[in-house]
Amino acid sequence: MKFHPKPNSIIAVDMDKTLCTGESFTDEEVIAAKPIQKMIDYVNEVLYKKNHCFINIYTARKEFLRNSTTYWLKKHGVKYHTLVMGKLWSSSYIDDRAVNITDL
Repeated sequence: MKFHPKPNSIIAVDMDKTLCTGESFTDEEVIAAKPIQKMIDYVNEVLYKKNHCFINIYTARKEFLRNSTTYWLKKHGVKYHTLVMGKLWSSSYIDDRAVNITDL
């Protein structure tokens, strides 16, 4: 099943293991994280450009990593509106609105 967002939806997109590989706990790890280009293209082309969605990038990274995370997003051309730091860290999320990246 493919995810087809409604135009002008508000969409939350995770950072680690969604927009980039691995997890980042230091500025150095943030800067060195490898992009997942397929997901960046999806965010930019399908969500942002085609459907005019409001993009919230959210991450469990701590607030002290905000500058390096913002730098990484800009460096890799990720289109977004807000960056939310400090998402509750969990092994799994049970959510009625969740979309698994394998469904994109």
